[in-house]
Order: sequence, then C-alpha cells, then structure tokens
Amino acid sequence: TVEVSNISYRDLPLEKGSLKVIVDENKTRITEINLSPPSGKFEGNLFFPRSSSNQPLILGFDLNGEINPGHCRKAFGPVAEKALTRFDTNSTVKVTAKGKVLLANDINRSDNEDLTHFRIHAAAHNPIRFSGRQLEYLSFDLQSSADRTHIEKLDFGIAGGRGSGNLLFREEQNGSKLDIELSITEANRANFVEIMSLSDAFSEDKNSSQQNPDNDITDGILNLSLNASGRPDEIWSFEGNGSLLVKEALHEIPVISFVVQAIAKLRIFGLGAWKVGFTELDTPFILSGERAIFERLKVSGPASLLVANGEVNLSKGLLN
Repeated sequence: TVEVSNISYRDLPLEKGSLKVIVDENKTRITEINLSPPSGKFEGNLFFPRSSSNQPLILGFDLNGEINPGHCRKAFGPVAEKALTRFDTNSTVKVTAKGKVLLANDINRSDNEDLTHFRIHAAAHNPIRFSGRQLEYLSFDLQSSADRTHIEKLDFGIAGGRGSGNLLFREEQNGSKLDIELSITEANRANFVEIMSLSDAFSEDKNSSQQNPDNDITDGILNLSLNASGRPDEIWSFEGNGSLLVKEALHEIPVISFVVQAIAKLRIFGLGAWKVGFTELDTPFILSGERAIFERLKVSGPASLLVANGEVNLSKGLLN
C-alpha cells in the first residue's frame, strides 16, 4: 500500500494520493488508485507485464475522474500524447478511459500496431481549445489505435452556436490525414470567422479602402455543414462538399458586398436606383483545395433574389 504527495509520474504532477501495488511473476497491478493532480482527481486501475528484453512494454488502464489534459499528456505513451496535445484548457475535463497503450518497444514486430487500443469518453463544460480552435464546451467519444483516432458523438459550442459530427485522424506513410463530418448551427458569423480564421474571403480585406471598423460589422447567424478530407497541418489540402447559410445584412460580407453595391446603383426603366435589401445567403459548395466552388448560390431578401454560380479562391480572397 502506497501513499504519495508532491511527486510526478511521466510529467504528471500529483499533489497527493494512495494506491495498492500487487506484483507476481507475470505482471504488476496498481489498484484502488485515488490520486489528486493540481486540479481534479481520478481513480481506477493500471497493469503492465514484467519487464523483459524481448517483450514490448504495454500499459493497461481503467480510469475515471476529472483532470486537465495538459497534465497527463505523456503519462499514457506516445499515441495518447498525440491525441491529448490537441486539447488545451484552464479547467478540468471529466474522463472515463479504458484500454491499453504501447509505452516502449525495443524490438520490431509486425503486430506492434495492434498493441495500442483504447476508448475515452470526455466532457468539458468550460471553455477549451481543440487544435487551436476556441470552444465554449465539448464532449465526445474517442477510440484510438496505433494508426488512427476516431472521435464520435462530437458535441461542442462555438461562437454562440452548436456543432456536432465526427472526426477521423489517420496516420499514413506520407503523413497524417483528417476526415471531417461537421455541422454547425446558429453560430455568430463574425465570431465564428474570427475563431476559425478561414481566409480573407470571409473577413475584412485589410487593403480595401471600404474596410469597416470592427464595431460596425453586423452580427449575423451562420449555419455550416462540411464533409471533407485533407491534411490537418495544411488547411488548403482539404477536398469535399458542404453547405452554407448566412442570415444578416449581407453588404457586411466583403465577398459579395461589391455585388450588392453594384446592383443598388442600377436604374430600372428610368425609375431611379433599385433599393436592394439582401438578408440571406444560402448555397451548397464544393471544396477543392484553395477553391470553394458554388454551383447555385442564392442571395435573397424581402423583395430581392439573386442566383449565381462561380468560385472563391480562399487563400487569396478572389471571387470569380
């Protein structure tokens, strides 16, 4: 029986705790774990085989509690570390985790890729960053193996709206790949663009003489769905399709503001300028690297309708 205070295990700091250690000729079990890191606490069981020169070191675990993911990134081996480094928060996350991970391996074996497999359910009710994106809350089920991490039942708050979907991270010979299936509803358009930093096509043109001050931008509502695949470290590598719905005073969106302004100056049948009021943009799109292709983009208002096709170069903010 062990009681601890002010120690660390694989960079996991522990203020206090207790556990039982049971050792036999085959493995070591650590049971009745009750540990308190700087924030939160967790309990459960660990087990690993006796050290052997011809066997990989595998850690099995069955844990639950509350912990900051930044405190335990290295505690469960390199595969878990890759997943945990995507998260950053000043608070704790409720976690239930069970599985096994490969901690160290001194020999090459063809079945090593099957030695890591675990499942995690996590819920953060306070703000948390995922891959650099600020979220208001987050919950998901995660299943990970040596070459892929699958995030299901994803539910999160972003820019005052709600997101849901699935993510699949795949490790391949030429690098990591990410499959995205996401739906975002009722998000604040201006805040969402700021959080995601999509491209200049959906933000103010810094070189434009018609740039509006930030406090002049009308807050609108944005719905977005996306199914795409690409490299998580290269935003312009993604290809797929989706849909976009924006509700607001659309002259505030630079990508179509010149269209609204041009139409407003038209004189119809000599009756004077046309009073245009566009309040909704609704379009499916195809995502192809830097290009977003719109086959039927509809911009409408109480007495106006514009239907168009074309594309936007997202990296350069150019509209065709």
